[in-house]
Amino acid sequence: MTHRPPIGLVPAAGRAARLGALPCSKEIFPVGFDDRGVPTPVARHLLRGFAAAGIDRALVILRPGKWDVPACLGAGSDGVDVAYLVVEDSGSVPETLDRAGRWIEGCDVALGFPDILLEPSDVWPRLLDFHRRGGHDASLGLFPTDQAWKADMVDADDDGRVRGFVIKDPECTLRWTWSIALWTPSVTELLRRRVARGRDGDAELWVGDVLRDAVAAGLDVRGLRFAEGTFLDIGTPADLRRAVGGSAGDGTP
Repeated sequence: MTHRPPIGLVPAAGRAARLGALPCSKEIFPVGFDDRGVPTPVARHLLRGFAAAGIDRALVILRPGKWDVPACLGAGSDGVDVAYLVVEDSGSVPETLDRAGRWIEGCDVALGFPDILLEPSDVWPRLLDFHRRGGHDASLGLFPTDQAWKADMVDADDDGRVRGFVIKDPECTLRWTWSIALWTPSVTELLRRRVARGRDGDAELWVGDVLRDAVAAGLDVRGLRFAEGTFLDIGTPADLRRAVGGSAGDGTP
């Protein structure tokens, strides 16, 4: 069977308030260099991951004012065509993703974050192969971390079947968090419903809440563990310093 590659979905509508006054949008802050010695915008690492998996289309979702992102990334690179969607007044990542509903309708989605560095370099091809072979509704790339207070921790059995999520709880003793995801239109529909329902009180809505809804609805949500894998979210000053000064890690200061 011939599979149409998923559409890469890249949320980039945040304000990066924790990083203070940056000279550019966080998503294009230079991290590392290419083989010519040219600085690499951090989001390009994600696009290269997409390209390695044959994901040849990506939609970057922006808020007004972040015009330096399309100016830098242009129409794409490494065989990935990039388009842009501008949204206003989005209060969370799920709300941002939901705005793309009409553009991703009926398509599988590859959700990647442009400010997270991942190792090894083949995580996307491996996750896509896992997703297709298993026919899962959602497949998550799982990475070890000891920083449960700032992560969506995943409870999965030995076969990778996800049983639940613990979101940003410092008391959590689970070991694995997810950093990338592939999902089918069934999960996109749950995303639409969850956003339409609104927040539970003052609690912020997370993508983990949507994935939790998918598990509760009986969808097949699986995790692929990258035991040797590392991730680094550059969203804090300490982790941005680590990214600029070295390779990806698990976010430990």
